[in-house]
Amino acid sequence: MCVSFFDVNVFQNSKKMTKLRSKLQQLAKKRAHRKTVQKRKVDRAAKDILAKKTAEQIRLEEQTNLEMERLANPELDAGEDPQPSTLADGLIIDKKLVASIVMPGRPSGPALKKGAKKQLTRKQLKRKEKGIEKGSGIADQMNKKWNVKKMRVKVRAQVRNENLH
Repeated sequence: MCVSFFDVNVFQNSKKMTKLRSKLQQLAKKRAHRKTVQKRKVDRAAKDILAKKTAEQIRLEEQTNLEMERLANPELDAGEDPQPSTLADGLIIDKKLVASIVMPGRPSGPALKKGAKKQLTRKQLKRKEKGIEKGSGIADQMNKKWNVKKMRVKVRAQVRNENLH
């Protein structure tokens, strides 16, 4: 079997084409991924805005309800309720008890606590200490500067007062 120059050239071109095709496919995948990431980012931002709006609306509704309750019961103007609230059914509700009840979708007491801070490396600690030392040195210099300025102003005022009398 005899292979001509043309056949070899076509073979090399097809290799180049497969490389080019794979590169184009890779670029298309990247582009598609970027688009999905952007779409997720927009969706997340919209969700955050919606959550903030609903939280604000709920807060305003609670404020208006409290204000209306305060206007309806002027003897409770002192702020917090000295007596627990009552429902139409005659049940007595303690607000602190209601706040302590864990409900889905509402943060509870222990969940509100911040997590432990990350342990700093030695290098970070050194940097932080140097920054604190430098900051305190600068603060001392500024205090000294302002104290000197205050003293000069006081001395000038005393001299001016002596000249007046």
